[in-house]
Amino acid sequence: DIDLFDQLGQARPAGRGLMAAAGRFQRVYEGLAGRYTGAMGAILRRPGTVLGVAALTVVVAVPLGDRLGQALIPELHQGRFTAEVALPVGTPLSRTADLVGEVEEQLEGHPEIGHVHSIVGTERRADSRADEGEHTARVMVELTPGGDLEARELAVMEDVRDMIAVAAEREEAALPGIRMTRPSLFSFSTPIEVVLFDNDLDRLRDASDRTRGVLAGLPGLTDVRSSLVEGYPEIQVRYDRALLDRYGLDTGTIARQIRDKVLGTEATTIARGDGRVDLVVRVDESDRRSTQAFQRLNINPQVTPPIPLEAVATFTDAEGPSEIRRVDQRRAAAVSANLDGFDISGQADAIRTALSGTDLAGVQWEIAGQNQEMERSLRSLQMALALAIFLVYVIMASTFESTLHPFVILFSVPLALVGVVGGLALTGTPVSVVVLIGGIVLAGVVVNNAIVLVDTINRLRDDGMERLAAIHRGAALRLRPILITTLTTVLGLTPLALGYGEGAEVQQPLALTIIAGLSSSTLLTLVVIPVVYEVLTRLLERRDRADVAADRRQQRAAAATPSPQPGR
Repeated sequence: DIDLFDQLGQARPAGRGLMAAAGRFQRVYEGLAGRYTGAMGAILRRPGTVLGVAALTVVVAVPLGDRLGQALIPELHQGRFTAEVALPVGTPLSRTADLVGEVEEQLEGHPEIGHVHSIVGTERRADSRADEGEHTARVMVELTPGGDLEARELAVMEDVRDMIAVAAEREEAALPGIRMTRPSLFSFSTPIEVVLFDNDLDRLRDASDRTRGVLAGLPGLTDVRSSLVEGYPEIQVRYDRALLDRYGLDTGTIARQIRDKVLGTEATTIARGDGRVDLVVRVDESDRRSTQAFQRLNINPQVTPPIPLEAVATFTDAEGPSEIRRVDQRRAAAVSANLDGFDISGQADAIRTALSGTDLAGVQWEIAGQNQEMERSLRSLQMALALAIFLVYVIMASTFESTLHPFVILFSVPLALVGVVGGLALTGTPVSVVVLIGGIVLAGVVVNNAIVLVDTINRLRDDGMERLAAIHRGAALRLRPILITTLTTVLGLTPLALGYGEGAEVQQPLALTIIAGLSSSTLLTLVVIPVVYEVLTRLLERRDRADVAADRRQQRAAAATPSPQPGR
């Protein structure tokens, strides 16, 4: 059996600690309340100074907010990333595997890397990219457990880039590009992507190379790649139609024979156990391995006499396009890059400035990728924020049965902007979709304190209290509940704002936005809202008295004017 008194005795030290903390908080609150109540008289006597300082803080916050970086969604750091390697098109699979194998051996001894997994080449599937093939590989890296994933990821990424570059030099293989990608919750385009438009392929390729050089020279951009890489080597066959007519042949018959002999044709299907095997017939590999063997293929449908392909055609070694990309029915090329940071909008402005001074031979271009998606998302969320503020005003106007008092309460929304901008600037957090979602939530939260304060003042005035006395009394009465509601919200969001655990990169901007905006709005609301209430109410009452006086003068004038006598 457990003695209840023993449990209470064990709980007494904790209880005494809580009581001591509560008493200390009470003394702090009483001192703060006394200073606030004593300063309210001086605040109301200087409305111009108070409103001027508040307006100045908002005016300073607006340009500071424009300097904040912008991002679509904060990057998640999970301790994993993928290095996408692309060798020259046409590189055999064995050579690609040798290079990746050498890189794997070096990565296995890296102290920060726990696991390495590679995929060499690719299968032709519906989701495969056009630039993938035997010359491409993916090296997936997972870091060892530990803290500070962002810094460790960046350091290991740089090491992997150097290792791949050194291995390529040792294998004497050109390295068109390396791209680092992180796993993400959502599927997005490349952070930076410049799309070029022109129907002339040579001019488009030249503009793509120039654009890639411009982006590679800008600080903050890494892994710059162009979609117009070298194409697959091919042999172009040009037929001599006069000779074909002399032999009684046509191009269609010859093309089908060459395709059947090189690629093969399905002759039949053989049943084998529970499955079936397609039987493909084509010439022996030795007869199609080289260009000389290809030129000696017999194209005579009757087999004899043999007519080699080289007797009726000429051959040219050429390079086919790596991909055919069209955007809005126009041939296009994309130059993509990753960010060494988070400011997408700043990098987009730098790219516009750099490309504006570059001669691209009349090729049209636009900045797409995540920058385009971000601009669309920010415009949509800004509209949602404006709609949220409007709905809050409509609800308050219908509840207060007044258009003035909700307008006074809405002054707390721009006051929250001061804290949001300051908090994001101090923590180095960019403006993203998550931040704007927090702003929409904040628009409905920050007005609560002002609603409580204005409603209390209105009730005191309805009871017959004079305006300034009601403001003094209402501010003193509602200081405690305003501070309690703000502290509970701030403390509840503090664990998210500290950014502990996986996925904290998405949660942290939301918590920081609400905490910073609510804190600044509360502090400024306690000072600014009483002054705004007093100024606007005084002006409204003065106008009402002027209207009443004007009506009375009109009534006296009408009463003093003698009525006309009826005519005879």
